[in-house]
Amino acid sequence: MSEDYDNVVGGALRLKGVPLPDKRKRKKKKKREQLEKAVELSLQKGELDTSGDGEVIIPDDPRTEAEKKFEEIQRQRESERLKKEAEKSHREKILELNQKLDSMSEHFDIPKVGPG
Repeated sequence: MSEDYDNVVGGALRLKGVPLPDKRKRKKKKKREQLEKAVELSLQKGELDTSGDGEVIIPDDPRTEAEKKFEEIQRQRESERLKKEAEKSHREKILELNQKLDSMSEHFDIPKVGPG
């Protein structure tokens, strides 16, 4: 039984026309440099607190003002939507729908044509 598998080639499947993947190492972006630049800019603007030791205290929230405002408006809209939905019970919604359907013209009904 093991004789059947003696001439099998192992390894990854290689497709025709597809180049081999590059095994070069990619350079990583240096987040530390970006963070230091951001700290310097905010120090100039006076946004960050500095303790007496000369250490800079960085705020935990990395979001921009626009992102904060956007999320706040989303929360307000969500709360308004929930309040609006909570005003009516399911039964009241169904009664309102039935009244609306009763008041609509029956445009799509098939009219009777001819006698009988």
